[in-house]
Amino acid sequence: MARRRDYSYISPCVKWTLFAFNFIFWLFGLLLVGIGLYGVVFTAQDLHGLKSVKIAYIVLTDLSGVMVALGSIIFVVSFAGCIGALRENLCLLKLYFWSLTIFLVAELIFAIGCILFPWKSREIMESLLSKRLIEDYRESQNTQNFVDSLQRHFECCGITTDGYQDWNANEYFNCSDHSPSAEKCGVPASCCIRRKNMTHLNSMCGYDVQKKKAARGFRDN
Repeated sequence: MARRRDYSYISPCVKWTLFAFNFIFWLFGLLLVGIGLYGVVFTAQDLHGLKSVKIAYIVLTDLSGVMVALGSIIFVVSFAGCIGALRENLCLLKLYFWSLTIFLVAELIFAIGCILFPWKSREIMESLLSKRLIEDYRESQNTQNFVDSLQRHFECCGITTDGYQDWNANEYFNCSDHSPSAEKCGVPASCCIRRKNMTHLNSMCGYDVQKKKAARGFRDN
């Protein structure tokens, strides 16, 4: 009786290339989840004393929560591709294929929307970012550090075309008459220009900036 030959549905070259590629992304997803979980714990401790629902909302929409969600998706999809290629498991390979297909279609829809409606898409993105980053600036240390880093790196102040006036949407920097905040009508210190010969930045340099029509030593969009 003839001995049955082993048969592989996948080329060895494709198999090990797919495995190596997804293994790298699997490690990357795992790293994102680990960093995100550390940030979630840090943020939850920082918000001690608030209501559970508010803490959950801030944590889930915080940068660390986004990292956990994104890392989990990358981890699951790359795991399916990695093990599916290694074991030649058609179910896992189909999961990997359809996941990538969905991501590609979503990216194409987003890109087409941005091309066809550039101003509307920009308006939506600015509105979402302004609400999450500007209004919740003081709610999370992670968000605060992220916004400060962006403003220093890109040398800007605010997110939308209104520039530094975006900070009027934050309850601490709001210019309304009933605002009790000491930072009323101000902006974060990260909006201030740090000159080359400066060794220390004045943390109060952004105070009362929104009252001025043209501020010197200070960034705008």
